[in-house]
Formats: sequence, structure tokens, C-alpha cells
Amino acid sequence: MRQQRPRRASAALFLCLFAAGCASTTTGKAGISPGRSDGLVYVVSEGTPEFKVTKPDYAASGVGSAAGAVGGVVGALVVWGIVHAISKAMDKGGDQIVALAPQDALAWLRPRLIRNLEAEATLAGTRWVDGQPTTDVPGSVLTLKLDKWGLRADKSDSDAFLPVLAVTATLVKGSERVWQGECEARREHVAPPLHTLAELGANNNGRLRDVMTRALEACADELTARFLGRATPELRGPGKLEVKVTGRSLSAVEAMMLGTREAPGLAAGRFEARFSELTLTNPDLGTLQRLFRESMTGPGDAELKLDGTLDGQPFEAKLERNSAGRARLKFEGLRFAAEPDVDTFLDAFARPGLRRVEFDGEAGGRRVKRSRP
Repeated sequence: MRQQRPRRASAALFLCLFAAGCASTTTGKAGISPGRSDGLVYVVSEGTPEFKVTKPDYAASGVGSAAGAVGGVVGALVVWGIVHAISKAMDKGGDQIVALAPQDALAWLRPRLIRNLEAEATLAGTRWVDGQPTTDVPGSVLTLKLDKWGLRADKSDSDAFLPVLAVTATLVKGSERVWQGECEARREHVAPPLHTLAELGANNNGRLRDVMTRALEACADELTARFLGRATPELRGPGKLEVKVTGRSLSAVEAMMLGTREAPGLAAGRFEARFSELTLTNPDLGTLQRLFRESMTGPGDAELKLDGTLDGQPFEAKLERNSAGRARLKFEGLRFAAEPDVDTFLDAFARPGLRRVEFDGEAGGRRVKRSRP
């Protein structure tokens, strides 16, 4: 007779990626029964799916050039009403290849999971071995199967990418399946800002490896809790705070936005803040730069707007952060002594998470406009 699948449970373990926590479940029980994992347990892995990157094909949706039609395309599917190409990945404006071997993910996961389980007093009667079982020393087998992995473009920002990855974990004792669970990457668990393919692929995929390692460790931690039947809290996105203030000093605005290490300010969360009628002078430009630079990165959408006068002339500064944690900035009415000063001011915002920074002001008495990247 076919067994009915329990609520909020399934027979797979989806592994998390990119600082994405995990949502694991078990089949039949909240956790493994005492004594069911006693003795020797071999932890093994299998599965070699291709690392795939899914990005929009704008030509198919009538928007622009075929950004998804790049080398390594192996298929296509319809998502959000437009066609997405599945490829090894080419970022807009470059040929940066983003890919990892499937053995990497499982090699990172197994040691962390084993360390967690070895540290549990309730599992003191179990010895965990990272390797294939032997006939002369029998034991149970915990198998981690990599089903799929890769990246996909974020819905709100097609230049930013989220993880796609799934692993099935099964504990077998003799011929009996003792435990199964699943873990899946979730959007709300990804540490902001999301990165572009170029950022992920830089330095031989260095950032991609870093964020994957952190995510895989988070997944192993949650899998441990589920294996033991412990409750794991659901992460919820922070609420958005709205602030409207008139006539404050720039130092007071900076304190409210950035806060301190012990008491973070508005910029650490989601916010919509407007500060009006500020009176600034040229020496305040350094503080203005720092305020907007440090407000760029955070969890989810946010908006910051300042307006007032700079040396008696009107100015306005805006920051808009999308749900992927990537920011667009615009400065109007700022004045500098020379054009190199403008470039120095804008260089501070060239960091991961920047979508675009625009400048429309003056340098040496002449109008200057800039737009990056």
C-alpha cells in the first residue's frame, strides 16, 4: 500500500546554498528515535548533476538582445511568462564562466554534518565515518544525494542570482530505511546583497565558493536539528520602518541611519526614510558619502532621501534598494572644486550590491553628469 506523505514532509533533503538557511523535514517522525543510529554510521554521497545557471532571455520576451543565448545552453523553460535559458552562464558584458564541480558541495557538507552529530551527547553511542562502508566492518549508511544545483536570476533584479540546489539524505540500517528529510534554499534566507555573475565568478569563483560554503554549513546545522527532532524557528523578514524628519543636522541623520555596533540604525533593516530641509556645507560631503555608502547593503527593499541646501544652493540625494538588496543612487545639486573630486566621491560606491549611481551637479563652476556602472 502506498504510504500517505505527512504534512510539511517529503522524502528528499534539499541542501541550502548562498547563505540560504534550510527547511528540513523528516519522513514519518519529527526526529530519529533513540538508539536507531547507534553503532557505526558511514556518511557517503552520490549524484553528479551539471551546475546550471538560469537567466532571462530578453529577446524571447521582446525586451532586448538574447542575453540568455550563450555558450553552454542545454535547454529552456518558461518562468514568469518569459523564456529563460539554462546555461553555464555568461554575465552581461563579459564571458565569465560560473560553475563548480558537484563533488565540491558534498565535500563541504559531509564534514560539517559529521562534526555536528559527533558533538551531540544524545548520539554518544554512534561513530560517524566519512567514507564508503566496508564488508568487514558493517554499519548503517547515511547517503547524501546531490539531485540538482545552480543559480537562477532573481525576479526583482535579473542581474542578481539566487541558489537552486537539492539533495536527498537517507539513513539506512541493514535493509531498513530509518530516516529521511529535506532542506531547500529559501529566498528570505539569502544574505544581501545578491551578487551578479561577474561578482560571483571573480577570482576563480572565489565569492561563489565562499557563499556556498556558508550556506552548506547553515544547511548542515538545520539538518542536525531535524535529525534530532528539535524545533527550528521560521525566519521572517523584518518589517519596514517609515521615518520623516525635518530640519535635523546631518550628524543626527547619520546616527539615526547607521547607529552603532551595539544598537544598529535604520540601515540595518528595511526602511523608508526622508530627511528634509538639511543645511549642509562643502565639508559635509564626506559624511554624506559615508552615510549613503553604508546604507547601500541591507535586507530587502529600502528608500532613503535627503534634501535641503548645500552652501545655500538646493541639493537632493536618493538611495533605492530593491528586494535583492542591490542599490541605485542619485545625487543632484552637489558641487565640487574639480571633476576629479566628483570621480573620487563616486568611487566609494563601487562595491558589490551597486546597480547604478548617477550624478548631476557642478565641478569648478561647470555642470557635470556621471552615470555608473
